[in-house]
Parts: sequence; C-alpha cells; structure tokens
Amino acid sequence: MKPAFGGEGSQILNCVDTHAQGRAKKSKSQFARLFQLTMKIGAISKRTRQTYRQVSPGLLATPASAGVVENNTGRTNPPHQRCWSGEFGGVGCYAWRIGLAMPLWHQSESLSNFSDLMNLVCNRRTFAAASAWGLAAFSTARLSASDSDSIGWHDVQEWGVEGRGFADTDLYFDRLPARANGVVRNAVWGLSRHSAGMMVRFRTDATEIHADYELGSASLAMPHMPATGVSGLDLYGQDTDGRWKWVAVCKPNAQKMKLKLIDGLREGLRNYAIYLPLYNSTRTLKIGVPSGNRFEAIEPRTEKPIVFYGTSITHGASASRPGMPHPAILGRRLDHPVINLGFSGNGKLEPEVGRFLVELDPSVYVLDCLPNMVAAEVAERTEPMVRQLRSAHPDVPIVLAEDRNYANSWVRPAQQERNRSSQLEFQNAYARLLDAGVAGLFYLPGERLLDANGDDTTDGSHPSDLGFYNQANAFEPVLRRALNL
Repeated sequence: MKPAFGGEGSQILNCVDTHAQGRAKKSKSQFARLFQLTMKIGAISKRTRQTYRQVSPGLLATPASAGVVENNTGRTNPPHQRCWSGEFGGVGCYAWRIGLAMPLWHQSESLSNFSDLMNLVCNRRTFAAASAWGLAAFSTARLSASDSDSIGWHDVQEWGVEGRGFADTDLYFDRLPARANGVVRNAVWGLSRHSAGMMVRFRTDATEIHADYELGSASLAMPHMPATGVSGLDLYGQDTDGRWKWVAVCKPNAQKMKLKLIDGLREGLRNYAIYLPLYNSTRTLKIGVPSGNRFEAIEPRTEKPIVFYGTSITHGASASRPGMPHPAILGRRLDHPVINLGFSGNGKLEPEVGRFLVELDPSVYVLDCLPNMVAAEVAERTEPMVRQLRSAHPDVPIVLAEDRNYANSWVRPAQQERNRSSQLEFQNAYARLLDAGVAGLFYLPGERLLDANGDDTTDGSHPSDLGFYNQANAFEPVLRRALNL
C-alpha cells in the first residue's frame, strides 16, 4: 500500500506511478538504470557524508512526525541524514535512495558528484517530498520484516517479569503500588512509572527473536544517555556454562516499536533474558519467534531479591543499555533477582518511601542515596531509615553505600567538600548504629566505586558503562558477604 501524502508528496507518487505504468512492459534495462542510479546516489553519499552533514540543515528541516530521533548528545538526526551517513543501511537506505531516484530518473545521466546531486535536489520541496516517499518505503519494509505471518507472539504479562516488587500497581510495569500515589512525593511517583531494573526470561530454540512494545513517553533519549538505555530493550543469552552474555539491543526511534531484535542465532535451545527500558515506562511488551520454533516462558524466580534504593545512578544513568547498570550486572553475577528502586534526583532516604520498602521481603537492602543528599539530610535521615527497615526485618542485611566521588572534584573544591561532608555524616551515623547494637550492617566507602582517573563517567557524576562495571566490582564482595555467598 502506498503512503498517503499531500502536495509535493502526491506529485512524487504520481511521478512514481507514471514511471511504473509507462515502463512496466519495457525492457529490463530501464529497471537496471534505476538500480544504477540508486547505487550512484549511495556512492556519492558515502564520499560526501561530512559535507552533507554541514549543508543538510539548510536543505531540509525534518519535522518530528517524520521520525526524528534524539541521539546521546541531545541533537537530532533526521532520517534522510541518517541514510546519508549510512546509519540505516540495508533495505532502508535503498528504499530511501529509490524515493530520491525516481523523480530524478531522466536526469540521472548527469549525476556524477555531490554538486550535481545538490543541483538536482536543491529545490527544497522536491527533496523533502522524495525523502518522505523513501522514508515511508523504509518504514514499510522495516515493519514487514517484523510482522511476518509466521511469527508467534507472547505477552510477557502472561508469565511475569522480575523486578516488580508489588502486585497492586496502577500499570503493570510500575515500580511502586498504586496506593503510593499521594504518599510519596509527586517526583518519586512519576519516576516510579519507569520500568528500570525489570527483566523477563524465556527459553527458545529460534534463530531469530522479535519484539513488539510500546513506551509511555515519546522522549526516547536524554542529552547524557542514548535511546538504547533510556527506552531500549536489552537481550542477553545464557551459554552452555550458565554464564549470561549480551546478544542484542533495540535501537528505538518511535514510541511504538515492532522489530526483529536479532537473527542468525546459533541453533539450539537456550535461556534468554530481556531487560526493560530504564528511563521510560513500558506499557506493553510481546516477544516473538517463528511459529515453528519452541518457546517456553520462564516465570520470575521465587528467591528473595536484592533491593536497591537510590538515585539516578541506581536508576541507570548513564548506561548505554538497560543491562548495564550495576544492579543488573550484580543480578547476573550473583544469580539473584533484583528490585531497582532508584529515583533520579529523588533518592533521599525518605520515610514515605521506607513505608513501601518494608513491605518487600528482600535478601538484602542496599541504601545508596548520598548523591542526592547534603550533609544535614544525611545526619537527619540515615539512622531513622535503618531503624525503620530493621524494625520490620530484624535479620535482613543492610548495605550502606557512600556516594561516588565526583570525577573532577580534585579541581573543584565545592564538589570535594560536598562528598567529604556527606560521607563524614554517613560514617558517623553508621558508627552510632553499631554502638547502639544494630546488627547486620555492611559499609561501602565511596572511594571504591569509580576509578581515580575519572574516565568512567559521562559527566563527572553519572557512570558510563565502564563506571557501572567498576561499581559492580566494588559492590560484589560486600554483597557476597552480606548474602553469605
């Protein structure tokens, strides 16, 4: 079915129809000419990527409705620019090039370099319409690849996801129960709608895996965090030795995605896990495999989970993928379910949140809120939070984690003092709790969390994937002691 466009888009489609009807019965050489033209456009684009990036903003301002996506720098890459840069590749790029090539059919013989191409398409309207036609063709091809009649779909809500601490949620993938609305601060409630830390497991012998999911927000990325981490799906597989290894990640460019996550997989039955978006809410998620293949749902584990309560770092900023924050890494290393209650900018050891923490039945609590607190708040709230948890769970270990040191605090005295003062108050609170006979406490100094060279953050505060790997290394021995592993 042809995409519907008005104005110049209709003219392009008419042009396409005219050529299709007028040449359908002519020799195959005409079709070869179109193919050669698309190849020529591709070759020119490859030689002139950088030049095109410099001039493209003046040639075409692509509206958000045409599929603009935000990259990890906070800037946008229109689909036509992504084709020139080779980001789409494959059939999508060919569809786009054909959309551009059709109106240029008769002029193709003179097309030999970037200047010739720009002369042909400098008419902004013609170029925009051709791009729109090609984008529509790309989108249709992409949808058809994931919408095969032979795909069997499985709704993950039918067997459940790990990382959900409460059954009585407003939406299935919320992290706090519906009754928390109005009890916790509005900011905390809003962030609790994100599906951070959730993971679904299944077993299949399929050589390709598909996904169909819808996000709660069209804001797919952040300036310091790519769409793959904010809104993507992250697929892991378990090898023959039982180790979890990365397989594929979804690269979202729309609020609703139906796509093939991976194909060409080695044959054989194996376990898989998909981590859900970190900084977006998940509304629906279905997993698809070819209908002739085996698919088995793996229900959430019944072991008591590790419960992390923290800040944007616990929440997952700025991981490139949902499987990379330290709670997820530690879940794989320790073979333990995890509940992630990180609330970006709002992890403050608040008793209103503690009210729901005590309802959980964890194997260990991890309190990691210092990055969002100043010294006075640390002194005021640390002991009450520990006592609140200890009152409900006398024997559950509690890990007190200091904040990481800012990567550039060595040249910024104010940040250095912020770290020093809050960590000092945390240490004092820990000492008072020990003196009072509170048992089952474990302490993790902040200086161990990140590398001293400062190369493992995105912005001096939030860890990169390397930073999360380092944090997992720091947490792991402490958690093993707490869990007697």
